[in-house]
Amino acid sequence: MFGVWQVQAVHTNMASSRRNLYQLDDPRLRWRLFTFSSERIVNDTPEASVCEKPQMSVGDIVIADLISGSIAGYGYPQRHSTPEDYGVDVSPEQSVKLISIAYDGLLWEGSLGAGTGQNGAWIFFRSNGTLMLRWYDEPILVLEKIARDATPQPSFKCSAKNSPTEVEICTSMTLASFDRSVAAAYKQLIAQKLQVSASINKLVMSQRRWLLKRDSCGSDGECIAKALSKRLAELTSAIQTQPSFVDT
Repeated sequence: MFGVWQVQAVHTNMASSRRNLYQLDDPRLRWRLFTFSSERIVNDTPEASVCEKPQMSVGDIVIADLISGSIAGYGYPQRHSTPEDYGVDVSPEQSVKLISIAYDGLLWEGSLGAGTGQNGAWIFFRSNGTLMLRWYDEPILVLEKIARDATPQPSFKCSAKNSPTEVEICTSMTLASFDRSVAAAYKQLIAQKLQVSASINKLVMSQRRWLLKRDSCGSDGECIAKALSKRLAELTSAIQTQPSFVDT
């Protein structure tokens, strides 16, 4: 389990009508990085935190019991959440090795949980080697381990013609991942606006101005990271408030 893992998919309860903080494959969570080691657990999600000297314990649990007992129900009369609601492609009756993590006597992300089931940011492995992780406001994240020699994969092609800012993004797994999130959010917002026959001109011009501002960072990684994070927040806010978009 030790190493760097990247969020490949974000599952949400598609049967619930409640508007959650995070949506299906939300770009604020997709491609975020979790680093697990014997010394600490860190991540670059909006809820970024550090878990020092984690202690892991493993136990068996039926996946249907895990989800129904630890994730809030929905509807009226209330229904228990199920693996099918989350699009989890495992048999509800399958037993999994549940990993729970503690530090200093406290559960990692111990505020997560509903009912009498497993609290905290629980984890279990799938048969294909990916991890499933329960996160804030009840999405389930699918994480894939990144090879030590993996090359950063931004949304654009890395080549000798790249600007200094793009070259820096191409050398950083974190920056490349945030670049992909910004590109995905921009594409999603374009699609949403076209669905309601709204003009995309202001959005396109806004993105062009932002790219110029981003590139003014040159090879300053901290400046680039702030620009990417700010733009991601702007785009996802606009997605949530469709059909209106505030030009920035």
